[in-house]
Amino acid sequence: LKEILYPGVAVLLRFPVVKKEEKTDAGLIGVFVPASNIWVSTDSQLASRFIREKWKDLPVFKEYDYIRPEFTYGDSRIDFYLKKNNSSEKCLIEVKTVGLKKEDNIGYFPDAPTKRGVKHVHELIKAKKEDGFRSVIAFFVPRSDVITVKPNKELDPDFYDAVKLASHS
Repeated sequence: LKEILYPGVAVLLRFPVVKKEEKTDAGLIGVFVPASNIWVSTDSQLASRFIREKWKDLPVFKEYDYIRPEFTYGDSRIDFYLKKNNSSEKCLIEVKTVGLKKEDNIGYFPDAPTKRGVKHVHELIKAKKEDGFRSVIAFFVPRSDVITVKPNKELDPDFYDAVKLASHS
């Protein structure tokens, strides 16, 4: 978050911290970006809450009847499993939050190297090829100045390569 979180910038904090295992008394949930005159959510759970509550309203997922969060597939815990009733059609969704913007209207994921993210992409590829899942990476953008998302090749070439491979699978 070094691009948006620096001394003197306004932040939103949540008190008290929801999880007992947290190391601080407050949780960072938003940062004001003066250059763009916007607030950017840093709440890592916001994207999952949005999908959990609004999945039926999203045209890409409205055909499904059932959703289950935190689905174990292979060696990973994928964010969501969806299924159509009376059908073998099933879908896995991995949600990634895009907070980094480097150019006009272009967001980049990740903002830090993510071995876990690379692993999840490879699991989604496997789920599609071997078990017939529809596999989706949903990029959630909690800032109003981004309209396009790209994998961050400069920061994490492994994630970039995994997404490129997934798009051709």
